[in-house]
Amino acid sequence: PAARSSTKARPGRQPGRSGVSGLHLHRRKVGKSFYRASVVVGPFRLSTGFTTKLDKARDFLEVLLRIRSKVSDAKVCLASSLASKELEQLKVCFKTAVKEEMAQLGAAGRREMQLNFYAKVPANYWIGKALSTPHFSATDGGLEQGFEAWKSLTLARAAIFPGRTNRYTILQHHQPEDLEAAWGRLRQKHIDVWRAAGRCPTEAAARLAALEAKHHPYQERM
Repeated sequence: PAARSSTKARPGRQPGRSGVSGLHLHRRKVGKSFYRASVVVGPFRLSTGFTTKLDKARDFLEVLLRIRSKVSDAKVCLASSLASKELEQLKVCFKTAVKEEMAQLGAAGRREMQLNFYAKVPANYWIGKALSTPHFSATDGGLEQGFEAWKSLTLARAAIFPGRTNRYTILQHHQPEDLEAAWGRLRQKHIDVWRAAGRCPTEAAARLAALEAKHHPYQERM
């Protein structure tokens, strides 16, 4: 049997209202409590569906922690900006870890778990937060589609320095006009990704415009 991973909160991590790091508690107006497990694996966030059973949510969290552990143990790079070879290595490792754990659950367990994921790409300089892909089901087709969505955004951002920066230090690496040109490419790719996932591109563009407008005063101070 697979080894169980600890569900105790990590040092410095807040356990949230559920009391357990990685378990999210949602209380509905009808008085019921719903739980959902969620963990970060590199640029991806894996989440389950909701359940009213705390023990079941804990079991789901153990599955997610094992997936994260397998990816970590594989020693692949989990940075947000990777070379093509590293992208392929991460893809194989992530998909393999998810498929192995899903296979152990069986068909009924997979339906109950409703595992899904999305990915993030840094965009703080332009909109004050990361860009997110749509949510994808962690099935064979969904894994491929979700990974390719993240990959296309990552490659669109590849010309920009991938290390830690703020709105001041990033200007040590790029001219403002280069950053704006890069944002134009990344912005359009983000809209394309949401369109390819069957979402409304007009709504995606409107969300970006709202974030740009909100962040504009911060850029003016630079």
